[in-house]
Amino acid sequence: LGCIFFLGLGRPIALWTSDVRVVYACFCAMVVALGVLNTLISSACARLASENLLGGLFGMVDAIENCTGIIGPMVGGIVAQYGEHMPIAFVVLCYALNF
Repeated sequence: LGCIFFLGLGRPIALWTSDVRVVYACFCAMVVALGVLNTLISSACARLASENLLGGLFGMVDAIENCTGIIGPMVGGIVAQYGEHMPIAFVVLCYALNF
């Protein structure tokens, strides 16, 4: 839940402040939180597959994570048409729905 807290609040705080130190602090906390979440997701996925299928599972998980870097900006642009702060609200909602 701490990771969700940093991911959910880090983006709005970083975007609404004009202090560069606060922006760096927020993004550092978010990167660490993402690292923790990715490790948790990978370890949870490792329990889903047998040893001979584990490599393929990790390949699929990595492929999906990499595709989100393509799809995410498109979704963000569509959501931004409904308001300036809607992409941030959408990201926070997605994080909340995951947990």
